[in-house]
Amino acid sequence: MSKADMFLTDFPVRLLVRHPLVRRSLTVHAVRDLSPTLRRVTLTGTDLDGFTADGPDDHIKVFFAVGEDTAARDFTPRAFRAGRAGVPAALDLDFALHGTDAPATGWASRARVGDGLQIGGPRRSKLLPEGIRSAVLIADATALPATARWLEALPAKVAVTVLIVGNDPALAEYLAEGERPGTQIQAVDANSHADALIELLNDLVIDDGTLVWAAGEAGSLIPLRRHLRQHLGLGRDQAQVSGYWKLGVDNLDHHAPLDPTDPD
Repeated sequence: MSKADMFLTDFPVRLLVRHPLVRRSLTVHAVRDLSPTLRRVTLTGTDLDGFTADGPDDHIKVFFAVGEDTAARDFTPRAFRAGRAGVPAALDLDFALHGTDAPATGWASRARVGDGLQIGGPRRSKLLPEGIRSAVLIADATALPATARWLEALPAKVAVTVLIVGNDPALAEYLAEGERPGTQIQAVDANSHADALIELLNDLVIDDGTLVWAAGEAGSLIPLRRHLRQHLGLGRDQAQVSGYWKLGVDNLDHHAPLDPTDPD
């Protein structure tokens, strides 16, 4: 029997909850550097009334002014806090800083209290799969907010291994906010991570109760996805791999097939 034959085909499906599509005008309430390469911008405003993001990897559209044009980028909200008496609702967005030329990082590097920013969505939430026993989360810096949300949302009984692609110690430190007892976190060299990730995966126990979730640079994730699908035999519900960005591509459509030769 091959490894692929060992896995069930009825892995729990993540239910979808649709939301009204609303564009919101918000104001920067606070800016905090989490590390030299990670910055948190907290947004407030009455337009946050009714905002919800129930899935760990939900995403919103964030609109950045670029000259006379507008650039839209997808972001996972790090945290949302509903308003209460005397305290306004607040939304945290975390930015991986890599220069000032790109619309998102350029805006974040210059953000000041009182600045305005518009967002839209999320259009839908993809809820947690029920009944899983373990999870393997694979992320680079751009996927850390979603990874932290996974850590906070998964039940305590679910054993979690996190593989972080990158050499910056701040990436692992970032996850301390949402870390749970027993979580295993390991860094993978960014320069050789496809082969290194596959080697690490082969050393892990991945059975029919394990969710594998991965997000980051699209091109580098293709070999990983092929390994999960073809060698380990994991279906689309059990192995969820998403390209958040792609080298040489401006504003990647992460809804498009990651691997055109093997689309879902």
